[in-house]
Amino acid sequence: MRLFPDAPRPLLDLSTGINPVAYPVPALPPELWARLPDPEAVAALEAAAALAWGVAAPATVVAAPGSQAIIGVLPHLLPPGRVVILSPTYDEHRRSWEDAGREVAAVASPDALAGAAIGVLCNPNNPDGRRLPPSDVPALADRMAEGGGILVVDEAFADPEDRVEPHPSLVRLRSFGKFHGLAGLRLGFAILPLPLAHRLRRVLGPWPVSGPAIAIGTAALRDAAWTRATRLRLDADAARLDRLLHRAGLRGAGVGGTPLFRLVHEPPGLWQHLGERGILVRRFAQGWLRFGLPGAQTEWTRLEAALVAAGLPVMRAAGARAEATQSSGADAQDNAYPAGADPAGADPRPCDADAPGLATPQPAPVEAPRFDAAFRDRLDLLFRWRRDVRRFRRDALASGTLDRLIATACLAPSVGLCQPWRFAVVADPARRDRIRAIFCASNAQAFGRYDGERAERYARLKLSGLEDAPVQFAVFADRATPDGHGLGRATMPEMAEYSVVTAIHTLWLAARAEGLGLGWVSILDPVQVAQALDLPPDWRLVGYFCLGYPEAHAAQPELERLEWERRRAWPEFVVQR
Repeated sequence: MRLFPDAPRPLLDLSTGINPVAYPVPALPPELWARLPDPEAVAALEAAAALAWGVAAPATVVAAPGSQAIIGVLPHLLPPGRVVILSPTYDEHRRSWEDAGREVAAVASPDALAGAAIGVLCNPNNPDGRRLPPSDVPALADRMAEGGGILVVDEAFADPEDRVEPHPSLVRLRSFGKFHGLAGLRLGFAILPLPLAHRLRRVLGPWPVSGPAIAIGTAALRDAAWTRATRLRLDADAARLDRLLHRAGLRGAGVGGTPLFRLVHEPPGLWQHLGERGILVRRFAQGWLRFGLPGAQTEWTRLEAALVAAGLPVMRAAGARAEATQSSGADAQDNAYPAGADPAGADPRPCDADAPGLATPQPAPVEAPRFDAAFRDRLDLLFRWRRDVRRFRRDALASGTLDRLIATACLAPSVGLCQPWRFAVVADPARRDRIRAIFCASNAQAFGRYDGERAERYARLKLSGLEDAPVQFAVFADRATPDGHGLGRATMPEMAEYSVVTAIHTLWLAARAEGLGLGWVSILDPVQVAQALDLPPDWRLVGYFCLGYPEAHAAQPELERLEWERRRAWPEFVVQR
């Protein structure tokens, strides 16, 4: 990069709000590169977008070579008159309207858009993440319609599962490349009233989107499972970035953001410092820095190291706390300091104006999702249909499935946010054979505990899917993790294992929701399993698991069906005090 010619390569570009873990591009037929796109394929793409976003009429969804292309067309498509833009925001909107000779005014309140011929806002806003509640958007369009105006809403950073309600005075723009991590594909959409949709198609011409973009976009928009898993991963990664920036003394003065980026006030010299270390973040005239999400663990480590090297006060304090924890033991922190004191000597209360960037972080207000009765009924059904599966088909799982399920599992609660779960994926045939041998020996010992009819029933049970399950993994608890600084574990260190169990149960339900079965193999010697997998001796085995598609589904769990035990009614487990 011209500004930082001596920065180490490769550069880590965090300046954009693009998903760093892109949708896996499927193999494409060669003819897609050789032929002009088929109009039916374009219609299928627009129908896939309509279905994904809850648009009842696919004809009102128009595909384009990026939402930026639509921004450039809108001044020539919409009626004449004064344009009012909710600001500060993405500046290409202002530039596009001014280049077309329109009068443009910037306002700071959504209410000020009413009365204009054209009102423009980004929701969520770029770059500060300001967001209007979904119900406010059509209400604002109603107010603009009273004066004959049209509202343009740029939803480039919108949650892809946000529903889109049609409105005769509302134009919505949706980006494909940001959430799906494929900005180079150049694909975006407009959702607009049908007469405007027809006009936009004529302006864009007969082949607005390439054949490969159509094929990839259609596949991605139809992949609801990937979308759901990616939303969860982005939320988790955004929370992780929040923690990192807060430890660096930045998040407390945070301006805002979305799951794809965070915006903070810039301490003097930080942009330059990061650039010299090959980390690019976006700087704004308001004194803001935008941090996109790192992708691989090496990128997270690189960003953290650069922030530590910047010498920001809270990061130095965090380093001091880490050293203190390593020297005295994590659990000692619970009682080593009086209430309200910070062991590193930093005042935990919000800092005053003389110390910018160090205030206690305050979460930005958000509209919580509403879970209606229908959702609760489906959730109850998921709980009731969870099974401990022993009989698997040998079909391979789709690429990325296990990663997606583990990402969901890592959203589980953990004591002190210590996140002690450690997943060991076992693909090596020799190690799998060793696990089967450990199971056989342990199972023989367990069988010896029974006699008579109970022994006969035990012999009829199938207690593992180790022979057929396409995916196997072990989950361990790392009690020595420094994360969480020992909070909540001094008196109950077993809370680490309990936290891991919540992650396992979360993964179990997520797998069942995708039609997959999970089997918990507990008849194993934990020490031998850790040795067979060559893992740290202080990692404690919580469970070994088989994952795959079940041979069949049963309305009743197998142990009930075979009368090994009955399920008792819940009141039997409750005592009153």
